[in-house]
Amino acid sequence: MQYNSVLEKLQAAELETVVYTDNTLVVVSADTTNELEAEVYEAVWTIRDCLEELGHEINVSKTDILLFHDVQARGIHQTL
Repeated sequence: MQYNSVLEKLQAAELETVVYTDNTLVVVSADTTNELEAEVYEAVWTIRDCLEELGHEINVSKTDILLFHDVQARGIHQTL
């Protein structure tokens, strides 16, 4: 029940959030890399602050940031 306060703050920050048991997925999107960086920092700090209020912290060893982008849209072509 305590975690509901975290969800409420993420929703108030207009962050797309999916939660299952103790796992949280936050989806952030932006038009530019600068905007994306700012949005990711906002999301991480929001989560960190909420968890600290509950006496918890982000488990860095279990936390991942994934970046998906359209490389062709930038004219960058890559082969695997």
